[in-house]
Amino acid sequence: MHRNEEMRVLIKAIDKTIDFFETTVCSIGFIAMCVIVFLQIILRTIGFPLAWTEEIARYLFVWIIYLAASKAVKLDRHLVVGFLPLAFKGRAQQAVYLLGNIITFVIILIICFNCFLVLRRMGVRPQTAPASGINMIIPYMAPAIGSAMMTIRCIQNCITNVRHIIMPPSLEGAGK
Repeated sequence: MHRNEEMRVLIKAIDKTIDFFETTVCSIGFIAMCVIVFLQIILRTIGFPLAWTEEIARYLFVWIIYLAASKAVKLDRHLVVGFLPLAFKGRAQQAVYLLGNIITFVIILIICFNCFLVLRRMGVRPQTAPASGINMIIPYMAPAIGSAMMTIRCIQNCITNVRHIIMPPSLEGAGK
């Protein structure tokens, strides 16, 4: 197996693993959040409200947002200035997409770095959530893990952009 082929297999394996993680955790988290909120509504109606349900639902929502953001980066569905690449064609357009992905990568990398700094500080002085009593490092891990996954997705997008610059999509099929 050639080195390029090995790298391609590794990238696909990483992509499938992250994709499975994003989809599974978001789905399970969303179902759990809906069940918890429904439970809270029913119990509040009959006069037995639970203090922790709203808090846990909120933390699940935060986790879902950051994992779904990673998926959005993969699918190029995140916020972008979309009119600039339309002014170009072919390789120049792919170069503009690459520049946008590099800028996105740098911003997400800064966010990721700062999230891990916050986590490090929280390890020194642990805090607990008031209603549920869970360690606050768990909700604070969502932006750190989500942004780490977004950086991986940005790198994947940059690799795709570079491939399209070297061999535009219209020529890829002609070479086979």
